[in-house]
Amino acid sequence: MNAVVGIALPERERLPAGPARDLVEALHRLYQGAGMPGVRRIAGAVVDGDFADTVSHEKVAAMLRGSGLPRWSKLEPVVRVLAAWNNPPLDPDRQTAAFQALWRAAATRSPGRRRIVIPSDGNDRRKMELLNAVVTYMLEQGSAAATLRDLSRAAGSNNRMLLYYFGSKENLVREALDVALLRYPLVKDADRHIARLDIPLKARLDETWRALCREENLPFLRLLFESVGLAVHQPGRIPGLLRHFGHDWVDTATDALVKDGLPDGPARLLAKEIVALWRGLQLDLLTTGDMEEATAVHDVAAAAIAGRAELLRGRTSCIESNGSSALQ
Repeated sequence: MNAVVGIALPERERLPAGPARDLVEALHRLYQGAGMPGVRRIAGAVVDGDFADTVSHEKVAAMLRGSGLPRWSKLEPVVRVLAAWNNPPLDPDRQTAAFQALWRAAATRSPGRRRIVIPSDGNDRRKMELLNAVVTYMLEQGSAAATLRDLSRAAGSNNRMLLYYFGSKENLVREALDVALLRYPLVKDADRHIARLDIPLKARLDETWRALCREENLPFLRLLFESVGLAVHQPGRIPGLLRHFGHDWVDTATDALVKDGLPDGPARLLAKEIVALWRGLQLDLLTTGDMEEATAVHDVAAAAIAGRAELLRGRTSCIESNGSSALQ
């Protein structure tokens, strides 16, 4: 069987750290999750799809090599195609929103490289400048006590301008959380570990936890839990956050467990237990700072969860086997 050979991520000497590299690295994660398909296949899917623009296979290759910044109209369909080809499939709308923020950041400022002018309304560029400034403020100071005036000062702007671009403080905070997550790829992509089927469940749980609990992720985790607390008291304050926090990861884990051979009902319950374990230990880590103890607790609990999953899988196989025998 031949190994899959695709386009490699460009070396840092050629594409140094910065917004442009962040965009290319995110595209490569999507590309790898899709099985590193051929660029002609990707371009063909874009041409055959219902998109506003087409893209050549040479342009797809250039995107993956980081050779210049593509037009958004050409990058978006590639993102949507690769998201659909991931295993499990990724939400194309969420991926598009995340990549658009990365693309705008790369277009707005690319350290060490020639400034790229955004080929769209200048309002988009100004909005992203404001949003990135607000994200930096919120990661450092939080959002609970922040007034709109605080956020406008942090952005070097005024209340009227923020309301023009975002409509309300609530919308601004929600968009800022999405952009903040892009700065922490270990958190953003951590749920993909649980979706892997090529390693045992215990190893997947351990990989996910170790990605989540890295010290570099703590600023985002502080902001996330603070925002969830605010949304619990006022559900409309940060639209969509409670749905994401309470359901999205559970859905991903459930799908992975079902593909691993567990029945739907038990898989859902076990997935909620897994996500509750991670959320609880994240909160413990924020309050105690004891990474070693939190990880030790996780590993014991993960072993017990993996053991119960194996028992459920065995029972399901036995029932299916007995059912097949009865039909013969």
